[in-house]
Order: sequence, then structure tokens, then C-alpha cells
Amino acid sequence: MKTLLDSNELYQYILDNSLTQTSIQKALFDKANVDKHSNMITPPEQLQFLSLLIKILGVKKMLEIGVFRGVGTLGMAIALPNDGYLYACDITNEYLNGYQQFWSDANVAHKIKLNIAPATETLKKLLSDGHNNTFDFAYIDADKENYMEYYKLSYQLLRKGGVMVFDNMLWSGNVINSHDNEQSTIAIRTLNNHILHDDKVEASLIPVGDGINIVRKI
Repeated sequence: MKTLLDSNELYQYILDNSLTQTSIQKALFDKANVDKHSNMITPPEQLQFLSLLIKILGVKKMLEIGVFRGVGTLGMAIALPNDGYLYACDITNEYLNGYQQFWSDANVAHKIKLNIAPATETLKKLLSDGHNNTFDFAYIDADKENYMEYYKLSYQLLRKGGVMVFDNMLWSGNVINSHDNEQSTIAIRTLNNHILHDDKVEASLIPVGDGINIVRKI
């Protein structure tokens, strides 16, 4: 259970009273949930929130940094309008083997532009190709050590009023563990602090899933 909630019963209540997954989404999640590294899947209640946020914001062009099994990719692509685009970035597609077909099954593959390369390279190429200030939304759930770089590059790609959401920003509570000085933990603490003091954005750090920081470009 990828959540900071202590109560399994309360967590199940949330799922029972909020999820609106399609049968294809559920099939993909169920398959990924019994595969290796299932703890890395975006939890369903978080994906539900992201999908609703995408619709509320009227997102048509978005970034996803960190694809893994494509569970989040599918849910967010479904939330986009038919003429929307999701630029999905990952350093490898090895974890998509046996999963990418679900995008086609859900008739959203045409919305997804998969970029297999280091995400910083993909983002820099998008900037050099003139995509700065054109994205509505960005969801970042990848290697934590590069979060600051993803933040800076995504900021340049976002339009004014655009939103980026960073996952794992409470890091299972380890952000407040003074004895945890792993690089990933330090990177998350550093970015949370940077966002707090960045006068070019406004943000809210909330305990959804493993903690998400929602950042709006002013």
C-alpha cells in the first residue's frame, strides 16, 4: 500500500468511494501489482486525483517523467481530450514489455509520445525545438537525484499558470529523519525547500500517496 495512511480500512474506504477506473486500467494495475517492483506503481487514489486535476485544468499538452509500467501514463492519457498529447519520458522501455499494449486497448496510444532517453536530454531537446512555455502540466516520478534539474527544465517548458506535480516528496516519512542522508532523501528535501522559497511559483505539499508537491508557475 503506497500511502502514508496507517489505517488499511480507511484506505480501502477511500478506494471504494472515489475510484472510477476503466476495466482496462484495472487490468493493467492488477497485472503490474503482482509483477516485480510493484511498490513503484502510482497508487490508484493518487492517479484518480491527477486525472481529475488534468480535467479541471483543461490540460491538452503534458509531460510525464518516469513511465515504468505505464499505469500512470494510461490514466493520464485517458484524462486528456482526444487531441491532447502526453510526452512520456523514460531512460528505458524494458519495464513496458507486456504493458504498452494496454494503451492501444484503451484507444489512447495516439495521445502518447514515448521518448526513450535520459529525461534531461529529452527536456532540453524540447526546449531547443521551441516548446518552451507551451506545456500545461508535468508529472515527475523518476530518479530523485535529478529532481532539481527536472524542476528547472519543466519550469521552462510550462506555460504561465501551468502546473507540475512531483511524486514521493515525503519519501515514506524519511524527509524528517535526520539520520537519513541518502542522496535521494537529500535531493527531495532540497527541492521541497527550493520550491518553498521560489517566488516564481506557488505550491502545496500534500500527503497523497507518498507525498506530492503541486507547483503552479506564476
